[in-house]
Amino acid sequence: RWFRGEWHIFQERALTSFLAQQLGKLIDAARAANPRPERRALLGTVQGDRHEGGVLILILILELSGWRAIPLGVDLPTAEYQRAID
Repeated sequence: RWFRGEWHIFQERALTSFLAQQLGKLIDAARAANPRPERRALLGTVQGDRHEGGVLILILILELSGWRAIPLGVDLPTAEYQRAID
């Protein structure tokens, strides 16, 4: 509906918020089942990108695969990733 122009912005945002909440619950459960991960990954989006859905899905996939996913949020300057690694 969004791509066909049948939804308003507030409707897309409400659905996005709901999906983020649901992914958050799944991520919390995956982390609880993964108390001692052997590997870590920093995740986020680069500056100018504010879409976190893909990042949340990747966090869930990594957590279910035995990684600890460390979210850095969205719209992050690339230099900050290097600082986080350091």
